[in-house]
Amino acid sequence: MSVIISKIKQNKENTIDFGKLHSSVYSAVLVSMAKAKQSSVADMRKPKKGKVYPTIQKGGRVFSNHQASAPGESPAVLTGTLINSIREEMHHSRDFIMGTVYIDPRIGYASVLNNVLGRPIFDNIKEPVETFLFSSIEKAIKESLK
Repeated sequence: MSVIISKIKQNKENTIDFGKLHSSVYSAVLVSMAKAKQSSVADMRKPKKGKVYPTIQKGGRVFSNHQASAPGESPAVLTGTLINSIREEMHHSRDFIMGTVYIDPRIGYASVLNNVLGRPIFDNIKEPVETFLFSSIEKAIKESLK
């Protein structure tokens, strides 16, 4: 998700404190990125409806069973590697603010889960996070008007 602030017209009734606006939008994007990460982890930890597999330790002993995800569900957690590979990155200047939440590209199987096997990593949480972000930005704009 990215947010660009530029060329907001001012009129006599409304003057904008751009420093306050930038700071407020920056905070909204930062909080939204954290919310996206937390929501995707919670979504992956939800009970799944896919096939059940035995997890086998070294030596061939069955340790426990693992419930996989079904198509359309976020990936099921087995080792925690996917969850631990979720990254947040923020870039900003005076003219733009951009926050990104992504899976570390060194985790090659993430794209297979997401794109080939139909196990969406972020799709299930996108709408509520975007709603939160946009309402936070709207609030920041209203508060920056003097």
